[in-house]
Formats: sequence, structure tokens, C-alpha cells
Amino acid sequence: GLDWFFSEVWPLLLQSHDSIQITLIGRGAQSYASSMLQCTGLDYEPDLSVFYETHHVVIIPILHGGGMRIKLLEAMAYGMPVVTTSKGNQGVNAQANKHLCIVDSALDFFNAITLLLTDSETRMQLEHAAQLWIASEFNQTQIMQGVYSQYNTWIS
Repeated sequence: GLDWFFSEVWPLLLQSHDSIQITLIGRGAQSYASSMLQCTGLDYEPDLSVFYETHHVVIIPILHGGGMRIKLLEAMAYGMPVVTTSKGNQGVNAQANKHLCIVDSALDFFNAITLLLTDSETRMQLEHAAQLWIASEFNQTQIMQGVYSQYNTWIS
């Protein structure tokens, strides 16, 4: 996903937003970021709250893989607007353009990021809707109901 983002989307963002900066966080991020313009990388950061408070958009350009997207849920719970792909939303099932931006082409990814960087009203609507949705769908009661339902399926 990062290779796609940096080859297809990042050049468009650099052309249209002179002072744009990106921070990559995760295993191998520091090494990856060292070869990219206006990019910082951290291999490990236990508390992302500082980054959520100082950055405007979270991007999750997942093209392959499966499983629950815990960083997506964390960002949404914190009230960050998220741009991801259909694959990035898989297993989460948030609603596009209500809880987050779900786009699959480079141009759409660029446009979604640009919208969130330039339209504070849209950004705030997504932030608020995402937080409310996470609180209602991923609270302890909802999770336990899912576990109980699965357990009943197994013993039936």
C-alpha cells in the first residue's frame, strides 16, 4: 500500500500542497521515510495521541491482507478523519463518506485527502460521525453480544 501511495498519490499531493508533510509510524517506517520527500518515519510509537493532535488526516492505503484494522478503529475513535481503501475498511464495515473516506484509485485518494485538508466542515463531520459510530459499534456490550452469538453458534 505504501509503495502505491508514494508512487501514485504522494506526487500529486506534493504538487498541490507545497508544505504538506507526512509521518509514517510502524515497523520499517524510518527506513522507508528516509527516501521520501517531506516525510518522517518512526518505527515505534506507543502513544499516537500526540500525532492525532498535530496531524489533520490519517491515511491507511491497504491494498492486500486481511484481519481487523485496529489502527483504523483507533484513529476513528480518537476523532481523526481517515482515508482508506475498500480493503482497508474490510472487516470494519464503516460507511463511506459518513464515517470515513473509502477510495480505491490514486486520483480519488488524492481528492479525498485534499478535501479533508481544505474543507474543515467536512472534516469535522467525519470526525464526529466516526467517533459516535465507534462508540456505538465497538463498545463492550456490542463486543460481548458478538462473542455470545458466536459461542451459541459453536455449541448449537
